[in-house]
Amino acid sequence: MLKNICDKANILTYVGLVLAVLGIQLCLVGNIDLAVMCLLIAGICDGFDGAFARKLRKDGDPNFGVELDSLVDIISSGVFPVVICLSMGFNSIIDLVIYSIFLVCGVGRLAYYNITSKENSGYFTGVPITVSTILLPLIYVFTKNEYVFVGALLALSFAYVSNFKIKKLNLKSKIALSIVGILFVLFLIFRNTL
Repeated sequence: MLKNICDKANILTYVGLVLAVLGIQLCLVGNIDLAVMCLLIAGICDGFDGAFARKLRKDGDPNFGVELDSLVDIISSGVFPVVICLSMGFNSIIDLVIYSIFLVCGVGRLAYYNITSKENSGYFTGVPITVSTILLPLIYVFTKNEYVFVGALLALSFAYVSNFKIKKLNLKSKIALSIVGILFVLFLIFRNTL
């Protein structure tokens, strides 16, 4: 077991997890801007952790990496966005119900993906849970409106469990999306220094 846990192929997944935990801590002390940056960077880590693991894994169990990635995804792409919303003061009863729906759909989506990923290797069925790590920072840059944030989580909930097919991104697309994400992080930093 220790060999799988310490397998260097999983390092990017662990970095995403640490960023999510750091971001949750930042939420607890009221630094939402930095927390949103952590969310985005955790999403970038998740975008590349599979390719990184396939390149580095020599003798570890690849199934361990798949399960590890899903467990980290529920924290970094599920729980962490909810903590950000709660830290922004979005905590009405309706908000809490929507967060519960968001988490239930996210966990269900990950479980479904784990049992069907081998047969659907070129595409996703439903929206990947990690879309929240891109969508919420994008929303955050433009508005802090409660209805927009919570509405986005509700829309994502249904998109997670939908039956439509989404082609998986190739490496070039992931790199381009990551560059856009990094530009958003830089925008947030720049905006806060003015």
